[in-house]
Order: sequence, then structure tokens, then C-alpha cells
Amino acid sequence: MSAGVSSGDSILVTGGGSGIGEACAELFIERGATVVLLDLDRSAVESTAERLGTRHWVCDVSDEVAVRTAVRAMLAEGINPAGLVHSAGITHPSAGPEGITPDDFSHVMSVDLLGTFLINKSAPP
Repeated sequence: MSAGVSSGDSILVTGGGSGIGEACAELFIERGATVVLLDLDRSAVESTAERLGTRHWVCDVSDEVAVRTAVRAMLAEGINPAGLVHSAGITHPSAGPEGITPDDFSHVMSVDLLGTFLINKSAPP
């Protein structure tokens, strides 16, 4: 196992429906960990969870209530993550900073930074 993760540990992966989150989930599962996926994209997270045989919740990591609800549901099922992978994130599709509005920037920061904060705040130590 890497990063101090032992076989049987539970790992919470945000953005786990695709991309880097999905790849991290696959790696931890290969190494014996139990993985829980969070993702806003219902179709992607359901498909990935089914393929990997893991639990999942549809969750907007920038929404404090949604994060608390997902974490409480995990804990109620006896899932207490030993580690977190913060992979939920978005970018703005513009060609450069001149095309990004303050609202666009705020949205990116709410997912990329606030989401990380909210997961850390809600998940048990």
C-alpha cells in the first residue's frame, strides 16, 4: 500500500466518477482498500461504482449540506474513511483569463477549494 494505507482501509474519493478520481479509486482497490466515491455526475459515478464494485453517493462538494449528508450516510453504513482523495474539480473552458468572469472564477473556486474544505470539515479525523 502507498501513503500509509493498509489493506481494508476505506478511502473516500471525490470526483470519483471519472478522470483522476476514477484512476485513484482503481489503484486503491487494486491495493486492497475499500473505496467510496463521491461525484456530482450521477451517470458517471453510478457507472464507475458498478464497474469497481464500490459504494457511491451523488454529491456536490461545494454544497455544505450535501457533503454533510453524504458523510453522515457513509458513517451510518459503518464506513469511516482512513484517507481522502480530493479529486473533484472543474476548470473554465475559456481560452484564457480574459474570457473568465468573476462568477465563473467563483464557481471554480467553490468546487476546487471550498469543496476540499467542506469534505475535510465533515469527514471524521
